[in-house]
Amino acid sequence: MIHEFHLPFLLDHTTATSALAQGIALGADIIVHSSSKYINGSSNSIGGILTDSGHFKWTKEKYPALADYVKFGKFAFLARLRNDTLRNFGCCLSPMNAFYNELGLETLGLRMERHCENACYLAENLEGEEGIQRVNYPLLKSSPYHRIAKEQFHNRGGGTFTIRLYTKERAFAFINQLKYAVNLLIFSMPDRELY
Repeated sequence: MIHEFHLPFLLDHTTATSALAQGIALGADIIVHSSSKYINGSSNSIGGILTDSGHFKWTKEKYPALADYVKFGKFAFLARLRNDTLRNFGCCLSPMNAFYNELGLETLGLRMERHCENACYLAENLEGEEGIQRVNYPLLKSSPYHRIAKEQFHNRGGGTFTIRLYTKERAFAFINQLKYAVNLLIFSMPDRELY
């Protein structure tokens, strides 16, 4: 439907990952991932991944910023990124971060299976509990996304769910009582100067 207006379909695949769904098969033209999340798996590096399907037809008239790159055909968007955006802004993954992400990829399939199983178990058990207003997870029968998640994620719902606890005070009380989750605070070390 978006292609009727000659617009590319961009899909953020960070939380689903390619282990659950194939974005290009679903019609996405460009897929973005924050590799720092599930792909990395260890929270030890920052990075991102961009995948261009090569299917979108960029035109000089509609996308003048790509006028010089249309000659590259299905690689027009990537050529623009490499020869302009990445070069000018210096967006380049360090070798160590790339290595950490590659290590994470080795176990992504297995980890996503476990993430999905754990999230589904928790969501099902939290739904209907006293003090919980709502649980949002795509595989719950109460979810408006139940059918589509079963189809597109191959009967998995991902590793993320949310809960509503009526009030902000209840939410903070809940967070403060968690035993296996850790609240991370970003702070500067007093004996180090940050640049």
